[in-house]
Amino acid sequence: MAFVNFLEHKRFSEEKYQKVSLFETPGTAMDVYCLLPGQSQRLHSHDKTDKYYVVLEGEATITVGEETRQCGPGWATLARPGVPHSIANQSTAPVVALVFQSPKTF
Repeated sequence: MAFVNFLEHKRFSEEKYQKVSLFETPGTAMDVYCLLPGQSQRLHSHDKTDKYYVVLEGEATITVGEETRQCGPGWATLARPGVPHSIANQSTAPVVALVFQSPKTF
C-alpha cells in the first residue's frame, strides 16, 4: 500500500487513546494517534529513535524534554533520541495526530 487516507483510519475508544499503524518499513513507522478528552500517552523516550508529532485535528498538549505546549492543527514537534516526550488531550474535543518514528527500533 503506497497511499492512505488517514481519515478512513481514525478510531477512538473510551478505554485509551488509539494508535493506528498506517505504514511500517524496516526503518520507519507512521501512525495516527486518536485521543479523546482526558487521554494521554505516558512520558517516555527512545534511545535511538526520532519521534515526530504532527497535529491534524484538535488541540494537543505535547511535551518534549522540559517544554510543554498546546499545539493545534498545523503544529509539528520533534523529540530526538533520549528526550522524554508525550502527547495528551486536555481539551474538550478529540485530537488526531500523525506520528512518525525513524529509525524504527521496536
